[in-house]
Amino acid sequence: MNPGRKAHIAAIDGLRAVAVLAIILFHIQAAWLPGGFIGVDIFYVISGFVVAKSVASAPTDGLLSYFQWFYRRRLLRIVPALAVFIMLMSLLSTLFIPPYSRFIEVTGISALFGLSNFVLMWTSGDYFAAASSFNPFTHTWSLAVEEQYYLLFPFFSYLILISPKTSPQRRRHWLWGLGLVTLASMVFCAWLTPRNGTVAFYMLPTRFWELGAGFFAYVLCKNPETRTGHMLQRLNQHGVFSLLALVTLGVGLWIANERLFPWPWALLPCVATTVLVIGTVYGGDNLVNRVLANPLFTAIGKISYSLYLWHWGIIVLMRWTTGIDTPALQALSMLLMTVLAIASYVLVEKPLRFNPWLGQRGYRQFYAVVASALVVLAAFSGTLYLSKPEIGLFAARDEQVWAANAYAPFQAGDCTAPKEFSHWGPGMIIAFNATDCAQEKPQHVFIVGDSHASAYERMAQRLAAKDGYQVQIVTMGGCKLIVYLETQSLPGCPQFRVQALDRIKAQARPGDYVLLAGLYTARYRDIWSETSLPTDKIDLTIKPEDHVSAARAEALLQPLVDNGVHVILEAPKPVAQVAQFRCADWFNRINSYCQSATETTRNEMLLRRSRAEAYLSEVAANAGASLWDPFDALCPGAVCKGYVDGKPVFADTDHLSAFGNDLLYPGFKRAMQGGSATASTRPHALDDRAARPLNTSAAPGSTG
Repeated sequence: MNPGRKAHIAAIDGLRAVAVLAIILFHIQAAWLPGGFIGVDIFYVISGFVVAKSVASAPTDGLLSYFQWFYRRRLLRIVPALAVFIMLMSLLSTLFIPPYSRFIEVTGISALFGLSNFVLMWTSGDYFAAASSFNPFTHTWSLAVEEQYYLLFPFFSYLILISPKTSPQRRRHWLWGLGLVTLASMVFCAWLTPRNGTVAFYMLPTRFWELGAGFFAYVLCKNPETRTGHMLQRLNQHGVFSLLALVTLGVGLWIANERLFPWPWALLPCVATTVLVIGTVYGGDNLVNRVLANPLFTAIGKISYSLYLWHWGIIVLMRWTTGIDTPALQALSMLLMTVLAIASYVLVEKPLRFNPWLGQRGYRQFYAVVASALVVLAAFSGTLYLSKPEIGLFAARDEQVWAANAYAPFQAGDCTAPKEFSHWGPGMIIAFNATDCAQEKPQHVFIVGDSHASAYERMAQRLAAKDGYQVQIVTMGGCKLIVYLETQSLPGCPQFRVQALDRIKAQARPGDYVLLAGLYTARYRDIWSETSLPTDKIDLTIKPEDHVSAARAEALLQPLVDNGVHVILEAPKPVAQVAQFRCADWFNRINSYCQSATETTRNEMLLRRSRAEAYLSEVAANAGASLWDPFDALCPGAVCKGYVDGKPVFADTDHLSAFGNDLLYPGFKRAMQGGSATASTRPHALDDRAARPLNTSAAPGSTG
């Protein structure tokens, strides 16, 4: 039998097992196999080979017939297991994952249509970022890339492999053309990776060469009677090249660098896998092929698709609930993913892939059934997403307690204050305009800053609905208007600061209010990270550059104050040791993340924020602004717990919850009522905490 056309090559299944096991080990604990993420690149080369090999028996009676035949086979191979995974994982996500996650449901729905790589590129950014590890559908990006490759595959494969009307010379021309496209993809990958690693990671144009390598491996194996075929047989008859490739692959699995990925670190696994794939055809019964073809590896290889789907879903679900840090939990995760993968393979993959009813339907009927099933499943996932607050098992489903954008219930006497949202430059504007209140010229309140400004959305709505103010939140994530100890600026942040200040100058009238909000107290950890930053690791020494930064801030604010605008600076808030929404339920309190210290003494928190407080005090004092301090309301006792009266003041580690908004609303109203100062007066003592000028003689860590 022609080795290039063998119906099944057991060693290929073994190679699939290597790929999926590498990925699983990396995802459970990266230290076990630091380069395990290159398993996806191994899969790409294998897929390029196997899909090309699978069309050897394709119909040759025209391009349309070939298209219909090819896509039916691909859909039956990919969609059933993927659809069941997305359906069940959407349900589990709805029950156990709070709605503070990043576009989880959108990613799942887009994965049904081969578009999740676009969603992930736009929403989560870096694949290796911590937040990506909490989306149970992150791994579907690789399937999306492969499915997009299948949109192109029928065109060039028909001309090169299938069409009886294409002459040998013309086939060579098309093959050379495809080779140039593959090479261009590799060059583009090398060029783009250092410039935009996210796009290079997620997009087909920078990954095409990996699948193309598998296609060319099949071309080399298709006809062993050629001069090239005889040469490859002679070179690898003892398996030397296969052994070298396997060793090279092992090196890559251990030392691949995610910061230089996909280029150049995708090159090593792709070259090694291409050699191994060719070796499965031309290597005969060599040692490497015997190892790859052993029953255990081939069994894992057969279920590798379902195993790839379910391994990540189980890992992420455990990250949200029990954690996956102990050997027992890690063993449990492997058991669960294996059981679900076997069930998926036996009950879903095989029965539907070879289902006679689906295989015998006319093409129109078949595609109509598939399209209808995908639409129904997308609607099901979307309905679950919308129902999350009602059917979720997590405490954070109570939006009136947790969600900063959940508006206070309408009461008699409230103004109508609809929300208006718009993107604005690199940031966004959230506006509430009281439309039916008696004031002829209502005062304006501008809340400006990073994401902590947008976390005041509930309070902004109350200021409009209950007090008749016209309120605008002008915000850009990670970008405060008043810069403090900033080492580098986010792209677009300088532009946002200039535009935000210009907008306020143009719209604010004497007597209006500007609240400058932002994160100034150093976090212990972010929402997703396990690593903590203790207070004694923070430099709290007041330095000369603090004064320089304060002087720049004063110069920015002075024109507003001189114009009679009441500028209020938010003093540094306390921060929680863990994200509250991740640790509020019976099913996640045992998580190692939630076992971190959940309480901090008041004195430590005051110390942690002392340098920033002194800085803001000096800015307020010298600019004639006011300093409003929410600290006492958020930490009323000797210990800062993240909860007051059993309710969370933060939704995560430092962004206000709905309850936190309600807690601060009266204090902010008092700050406004006492904030009628002009530039000629001293700042006000707000919430019984007076603004103090910066004291350069303060000892490190003092409150200044």
